[in-house]
This record gives sequence, structure tokens and C-alpha cells, in this order.
Amino acid sequence: MTVRPRSLVAAVAIAVLLLSACGSSGSQAGDVVSSASANAGGDAASTTTYPLPDCTGQDPAVCAQDGFDPAIHGFSFPNWGAVGELGATEMVALFGRTTVCTPSSPAGSCTLYPAAREWMKQANEGMAGGHCEGMAVMSERLFLGAAKLGDFDPAAAATYDLAFENPVLQKAIDLWFITQALPDPATAAGDFRAMTPSQIAAEIASGFQTQQGYTIGIYTDEGGHAVTPLAVTREGDLIAISIYDNNFPGTVQRIMVDPANETWNYAMGSTNPQNAAAVWSGTTGSIDLTPMASRDLPELPPFGAPAAKGAAKGAVKQSANISSVLVTSADPKARVGVTVTVGGKTYDLSDPTVAPPAGVRARPMLAGVGFGGGESVTIDTSKVTSFSVSPKVVKGSSAKTPITLSIDSATRPRVTLRSTATEGADTDSAFAVDAKGRVTVSVAPDSDSTVNVANGLNGVEFPVTSESNVAVDQGDARGVVSVSYVDDNGKVLGTYKVSEDNPNGDAVNTVVEFDPATGKFTATKTVEEPAELDEAVIQAFDQTFTPGAEPGGSSGTDSGSGTDSGTDSGTGTDSGTGTDSGTGSGSKSDPGSNNNSGSDSGSDPEGDPSP
Repeated sequence: MTVRPRSLVAAVAIAVLLLSACGSSGSQAGDVVSSASANAGGDAASTTTYPLPDCTGQDPAVCAQDGFDPAIHGFSFPNWGAVGELGATEMVALFGRTTVCTPSSPAGSCTLYPAAREWMKQANEGMAGGHCEGMAVMSERLFLGAAKLGDFDPAAAATYDLAFENPVLQKAIDLWFITQALPDPATAAGDFRAMTPSQIAAEIASGFQTQQGYTIGIYTDEGGHAVTPLAVTREGDLIAISIYDNNFPGTVQRIMVDPANETWNYAMGSTNPQNAAAVWSGTTGSIDLTPMASRDLPELPPFGAPAAKGAAKGAVKQSANISSVLVTSADPKARVGVTVTVGGKTYDLSDPTVAPPAGVRARPMLAGVGFGGGESVTIDTSKVTSFSVSPKVVKGSSAKTPITLSIDSATRPRVTLRSTATEGADTDSAFAVDAKGRVTVSVAPDSDSTVNVANGLNGVEFPVTSESNVAVDQGDARGVVSVSYVDDNGKVLGTYKVSEDNPNGDAVNTVVEFDPATGKFTATKTVEEPAELDEAVIQAFDQTFTPGAEPGGSSGTDSGSGTDSGTDSGTGTDSGTGTDSGTGSGSKSDPGSNNNSGSDSGSDPEGDPSP
């Protein structure tokens, strides 16, 4: 369920008290000390820390804390950048078995639908720049008792004792990282982003009293970062939000709020723990909260075509009017977002302070080592009947930045573009969606691009150049989707049919080559293999977060056995997913390996997708 801000009456009342109260008995504005334990792998001498506030005996409305100590409840290792390792087990935990696994999946195993597999690959790619959101959420879950230390390391007495090399912990952090792109957390964060910085501070202070549990998102031109709040106090004319910043282990940092001007600043605002910190600042729209209660699992997935078209494939209840757009990059140093054009007006949603048009919501994905994990956007097609979306490279580390742009809806095929874009340049790559749900994909000149269309049990990859566009309709009554190559004059050069079903219920991935001179297709098909599921992990995540519950709840962990490594059965070109640049500490293996058999190739002049 979506959790929105509570009535502002309580928040405003607390804000007024914070403004009028004397300082806390904890740190004052100048009480900054060096931290020798902070910033593992970085320059510890350059990292500062504040004392933990002490609100003992004080009115919670003017000095509030929840007891979180970064040297105990935070992680001992800093945020890192590497491609994620979500697999079939984590996908089932996120979305439920019938939503992501084909009906023919063997007992105890899961063959992912092509749409689920493509979403998983892109989600893993979104972690290349950092894992701050996952670390902020996981540390808060352990602190509030929604996860158990013993499920990660029976010998650990505190979160700070957990080792970075623990694969169970890393995959749990991966899972909670990607919840930020799901409908409920993204909607909740968007609602809180409309609040002023002082209202945000008051909301946190009030929430401490009932153990609501929050993560904070802060955004600047440098990117976005997720941190964990632990106290709210008055510091002279300012309000201090004390935080655990996962870039700087074992330290207390502070976001300072100026209620008179409704601005905030953060002196340790570097997204990279190995770089010198810089001052970040902003105002309303560049700081938000995501409540823990908005992250209940299983969640509704952005994709949903298989379930919406047949009861045998599950019962997703995602609204048919919602289209979800996701942009990511395999470049860990890139910051990417989208521009959306509605009614002839273009909105640069890579800037979190830009107000989107009615019916559109956007949330930058928080990674925090590079520049960010991308951006997720939801579009209500009952309000926005036609629109176009283009990827934007705000910052990159090469002349051609790899980007992945996808669009999902419950009753339509998933369309994924993998291409390249140039930093700061107007891109010719775009999804144009008309009132009938037809998606037309165009790409920039000289880009190495592919389009993947996932429909039911079939995923088909098409090469695309600037010489022609690829148009994908929403499918007919039989669940057959037409994918057409179209020139600039609207002439159809060739059409490939993608059915939602296959004999024996197999999930099939196909790579096609198109000859524009003849209009013929050549197809190579691969049957997706099932992955073993870890049932204990799935059961551990099947829970509801209850604010104020006693510690010791079910664990949100991954036992690490029998999981899907993120296999990619598709042969052919993949312009940017599944890579790991190796930047940051603790880089991980590429989950995009090819681990399937049964491919066949040959001429397929009619474009018949059947094996």
C-alpha cells in the first residue's frame, strides 16, 4: 500500500517547537571531530563526525531521536558501486511466484517470464553506480527488528559486525535498493517531496515516537543519495537532522535545515566516499522521505502483461492505465534521466525540482557512489493519452554513454531499448506512445542499438538503426503483438509477429536479423532454463512492516543458496547491460551470463516466433 504524509498539523506543531526551543544537550553547530574509523577505503582523516545527540529528559517535540547509532547499527563498510545480483528468488520475493514464474516452472524452481527477466537485468544495471538506497533501508530494517542479524551472521552482535564480503547481506541490500523504483515507495517519496525541508524534519521527529522508520533522499546537480535519519534537534536558528550516511561508516553526519528560507545543506554531500566531500544544498523538491511501511512485499510489478492476459499466468492487479518508464546506465559514473514531452511541452525530469505534468510522476534512483542509478517515471494514460520519452545523459564518463530505456504496462508488451547517448546533447532516441498504446522507437545516428519486446512467454530482440524506426503495437485479441520496421515516411518495411504463448509453456528468447531489402527475418531461438528457488528466503520476505512493532521480526535476508544468478539466454547484441566496470570496492561478477541451451537458427521469412 502507498504511504503518504500524515496530516501536517502534527508536523507543523513540532516544527514550531523546534524553531522556538533551545538547543539540545547533544552537539552544537561547531562540535565536529575527526573520525578515524570512518570511510573504509577512503581518506579517514578528511572525514568528520558529530557526537550523537542526547535527548534524555527533553520534550520529543524539540529534541527527538530513535536510538540509532551508526557505530552500532550502521554498516562498517562504505557504499560501493557494482552491478547487482538479483535472481529468480529475489524476483519471487519482490513480486510473487505467479507474477514472474511461468506456469510450466518445475516445483521448487522458476523460469522467469521474459518481461521479468528483462526488468531484473535492468534493475541490476541500476546498481552499477552505488547501493546507498539498499544500505539505508537494510540498516533501518535491522535496527527496527524487521530483519535479524542472525540470518546474516550468527556471531554478529551488531550490524557494524557484518562483513562486506557476506554474499547473503549483499543480495539483501540489492533487493531493498530496487524497491525505490516500485510504485508504492516511489509514490510515497513523491508525496513527501512536496513538503518543505522544515516539514520533512518535523515528520521525522514525529515518526521517531512510533518507530515509523524512514530513509531520506537528497538531490543536487551531482546526483542523488539515500541516508538514514537518527535525530532531529535545534541548533541555533537552524534545525539539524542527524543521519547515518552509508558513504561514511561509523560517523554521525548532519543535514542542516534553515526554516526561515526553507533550504537545506549537507557539508558531506559527496556521492563517492573516496572523494573529498562537497556542500550540497537545496530547497523544497530536492529532499524527500520514503517510509518503511511503503516497502511491503510482495509488491505490484511495473510489468504485468502475462498476468493481465491469462489467469493461468497469475493475477496481477496493476492498473492498465499506468505506464512505467525506467532509464539506467551500465556506466557507474553516469547520471541519466529522462525528458518527457506532453502536449508539445518538454519537461526535463532529470532535474528533481522540475514539476512534471499532471498524470506523470518521476523519481531519481538513489545510488550515491557514481552519480545515480537512473530514474523511474509513471504515466497515467487515462490523463496523458500520448507522450514521448527520451533518455538524457546528465553526466557520463565517455563520449557514448550506454543507456537502457524501458516502458511497461499491465496489458501491453514490455519494450526495452539498449543504446548509447552523448552527454548533454539532444538525443534522437525516444519512445513515442500514441493514444492506442503503440510505441514507436527511434534511435540516434551511429548508435549500436537493440530493442527487446517481451510478450507473455516470448522475448524477441531486434536490431535498430537511425535508418528506420521500430513500432510495437499493444497486441490483438489473441495476444499477438506486431513489431514493424517503419521508415521516416511511415512505410512499413517488414513486420514480425510475437505471440504470448508457446508449445509446452516454454519461455523462449529470440534474436532476429532483418533484411530491409527483402523484408525478411532470420531468427535464433533459445529456451529459457529454470532456476532453483530458495524457499526460506521467499518466506522471510513475505511480511508486512508494522511501525512500532517489537524488535525481532521476520528476517528480510537471502540465505544465498540455490538462487538464480541472473541468466540471460538471449544471444546477440547487448549494448550495455550486465557489465561491471569494477569501480568502487567489492566489485561483483556479471549476472548477465548465458547459461541456456536449445537454440536454433535459420531463415524465418514469415516472422513466426514459435520454436
